[in-house]
Amino acid sequence: MLMRSAGAGAITGETVTAASGIEIALWDLAGRILAMPVCNLLGGRFRDRVCFYRTMQVPPRVHDHSS
Repeated sequence: MLMRSAGAGAITGETVTAASGIEIALWDLAGRILAMPVCNLLGGRFRDRVCFYRTMQVPPRVHDHSS
């Protein structure tokens, strides 16, 4: 898909967006067929937790559920 549309936005824009969507759908399909998470198909999990950083003002009545 990218090679056929070279020179017509193949590096950015709609072509890459379409190719990315197709690739994600194919990884999802492979994971469903094999009954395993896609992260396992890509080599396993990189981390178990992800830090969340808030860069805006804290809205009122936010509850912190961290342990």
